[in-house]
Amino acid sequence: MKKKLQKQMDSMMEMTMGAITNNTKLVPALNELFKYAPKDEKSQFILLHEIANQYLHELLDIDSEFHDYSFEEGIKICIEEKVDYLKERFQICTIQFQLEDITRTITLPKRLPLADMTYFLMSSLDIACYYDFMINCEGIDYSPEEMQMCSIADLCLEKNDMFLLSFFNSETDEFYPVTGKLITEKLNKKEIELECIHVLEAKNDGPWVDENEHRTLEEQNDQLVSGFFFNKMFYERPDLFEELENGKDIEELLFEMIDEELNDDVFDTELLN
Repeated sequence: MKKKLQKQMDSMMEMTMGAITNNTKLVPALNELFKYAPKDEKSQFILLHEIANQYLHELLDIDSEFHDYSFEEGIKICIEEKVDYLKERFQICTIQFQLEDITRTITLPKRLPLADMTYFLMSSLDIACYYDFMINCEGIDYSPEEMQMCSIADLCLEKNDMFLLSFFNSETDEFYPVTGKLITEKLNKKEIELECIHVLEAKNDGPWVDENEHRTLEEQNDQLVSGFFFNKMFYERPDLFEELENGKDIEELLFEMIDEELNDDVFDTELLN
């Protein structure tokens, strides 16, 4: 029974994918989709498989509005959602952060999780990483846990929109309110790499930085990405941290993590294997 059901599902998937590729009215939407994916046939097949899979799942839901759409309309909606997801990898934004008279202007990929954005900011402000933090945007509070799940794109900011990023040091009972302001956003021709994240502007180091610890803008940028991945390694990849303790070169480990980060979450890994 299970094999028979699987065979029926495979047949339905094959028919749906065939109907998508043979429908000339869907060509413009498919061309837009493939613009944001590798040009090889395998990647395009995976995308088509995901589109067909999403469409069939919608049809299986008796409450889905897809039952009111034609085949073309339903597929176009699935394609548009996938394009929006893929385009996020190419979107960058420049955000100005202000803490009292201290300013940091940083360019970031919009797909970056809010928690990771906060780490970059803490690094550029020389704030210790044991701080608690949260974001308030248009009356919505994002907890540290939610900030792990949401990206910068989820803030839905428009030019000159502002949000509040709150740091609180529970050990010293100190509170640091940082305002963020979206300066610009644009679509890159290629996916922004984490190595491209950099501080564009730095004014007036904070009072928590000793005079002999002041770093130039170049030094900040040199340390920003490596510090970010070292922090992720310590908390999220104890296996790599163990290799470091056993004598493996730290630069080699960091590059491994960067490669993994850049290749993560683009396509379904099960389909790629």
